[in-house]
Amino acid sequence: ANAATVKRWKEIGEGIGLLFQMVDDLHDKNSLYQVWGENELNRRIDEDTKKLLAFSEVQKSKSLKELIDFNQKRLT
Repeated sequence: ANAATVKRWKEIGEGIGLLFQMVDDLHDKNSLYQVWGENELNRRIDEDTKKLLAFSEVQKSKSLKELIDFNQKRLT
């Protein structure tokens, strides 16, 4: 893969990892929850979810969309 493709997939992977961590922190009420507070953490989770879903690679991947959807369901 060329450098641009590797960079894009790295960004997607890091985004998914951070999104999962933010939801964990929200559940545990620690780390980012303590730094940003519940409202800001929820806002960032929503914003980052939308960013990830906008990637064409994510839109084409049923597995990635399911992974992001699973993470969103953890919020309830």
